[in-house]
Amino acid sequence: MLTFFHDYHTESFGTDIIEVIPPVAGMIPVVTQFEYRVGSTAHNLYFMKCCGITTFDTSAVASQAVVTLLDTQAATGTGGNGEALAAQDWIVYQNEDGAYEAGEVSSVSGNDVTLVSNLGTPVDAGAPVYCMMEIARGVHHALLPAANTQFRPTTFNLKGGISGQKATHVNQIRSGASEPMLFFSDNLTAAGFLECMSGHYEQEVALV
Repeated sequence: MLTFFHDYHTESFGTDIIEVIPPVAGMIPVVTQFEYRVGSTAHNLYFMKCCGITTFDTSAVASQAVVTLLDTQAATGTGGNGEALAAQDWIVYQNEDGAYEAGEVSSVSGNDVTLVSNLGTPVDAGAPVYCMMEIARGVHHALLPAANTQFRPTTFNLKGGISGQKATHVNQIRSGASEPMLFFSDNLTAAGFLECMSGHYEQEVALV
């Protein structure tokens, strides 16, 4: 069984805590163990799902903040219509080394997307870009209960992907295979701590 694991991660309060669960061809990521600690202030925790896929239209070097996409309206909205990337949306992309990173959108002009932070590693033209969109577009994402006490390791079976393809059980959010998930904590007042997150990949099962 193919698995993934993320260990301890924290940031200064006010800085988002982000972890990418990378895509695997033909498979769906399943989070099975998860622990997050907070202090006195509740944090909103999300597993963000892919809303559409595009590619880099041109290559870009490290330390560059502006990237050019083939399509900035690749995401699918709640009504099945095209939905454009905008400020505060998130993307997950594959870098030149084959690893997957996340970036927050600062602004969009045509097919040029300016990220909040510069690229850490160069990217190649044609490399995949997954549109995760903004937290406020909550229909795309799985929101965990606000964490005002320590989360103990527990089974969630949260499965990432495109809005609309969901199982009937609240903890089994299903979607297209070959897509990443993005863990997001708003990490508000009083810093939070992602202690661990792990899971495995499953073959997509058609919903009935």
